[in-house]
Amino acid sequence: MFWVRRNLLQVICGLLASFSLSAADIKYDSPQTFYAGRETIINIMADGLNGKNLSWNLKYSSLTIAAAEQAVPETGIVELKFAFPEIKDGVNATAELVCTSGDKKLVKNIFFFSQNPFAFKKKIYEKMKIGLWAPSGDASVKKLLESLGVVTADVANFAGFKEKLLIIAGIDFSNFSGLDKELVNICSAGTTILIINPQAGSLPLKTENFKNMIFSRNEKIMDFDKKFDVERWGDSMPNDKTMKLIPFDDGVGVEINNNKNGFAFISAKIGKGELVICTWEIFGKADKSPTPLYLLEKLMSEAEKRKAGDPEKEPKGN
Repeated sequence: MFWVRRNLLQVICGLLASFSLSAADIKYDSPQTFYAGRETIINIMADGLNGKNLSWNLKYSSLTIAAAEQAVPETGIVELKFAFPEIKDGVNATAELVCTSGDKKLVKNIFFFSQNPFAFKKKIYEKMKIGLWAPSGDASVKKLLESLGVVTADVANFAGFKEKLLIIAGIDFSNFSGLDKELVNICSAGTTILIINPQAGSLPLKTENFKNMIFSRNEKIMDFDKKFDVERWGDSMPNDKTMKLIPFDDGVGVEINNNKNGFAFISAKIGKGELVICTWEIFGKADKSPTPLYLLEKLMSEAEKRKAGDPEKEPKGN
């Protein structure tokens, strides 16, 4: 009887060990885009491998950039730290990360971007005479753009703006009645208006003037570049606010709310121009990830490429 019990115990222990090994896995748990020339921290989930070693190697163009062997802590989270070399402005690099522990293996592409996406377009944007309106009076957006070589002009007379691109940052729609009519008038004349990270309120949409309307959630980010991060910019989501459609007396509108499942991006062609509203925190999270600024450059480039008098031209990425 003792022999039977001992063998049964050995079988159970063997099954448990086998189950534990089969449940072990290596998963990537970080964003995929980073600035080159800065310290990079990547979290790897090594479930079921506690107490074992994990080896990792980051290669670019067949050259090893960083490598190490680390013990998997009790938390199961292995923190990789390294610095990818600085790269030239206007360049991005794709590196391959390989992590192994026993027979478990993870292979993941990591994307590194230079510090300034506007480096080669400063003169182009200067000629565009970009307007910037920050209704809250916050000067941080202007300072950030200036640090990147993007010249903007403060907009004092919003209704009279006639240049090709107008950026509106951090607006509370509830503070501005009649804004919907002014937006239609400005866009109709050939201006692209980018409303970035509106804070609150609701905005009527004069849809009778709109063409080719697009409503999208955060996955829209990848339409601009498949390398961009959709779920996290640094240690948090790209936005903490979204938009939902609401009824107005003469049609529909959008309301800013805290529902993470709402729309993050709305665009519409209006006459010769375009209206774009996005809730992404592009300016507030520009230092945490390269995705925000490179996404902004994509949005601004569409305005630069748009030709006055060609309202049906479809921008790349929409």
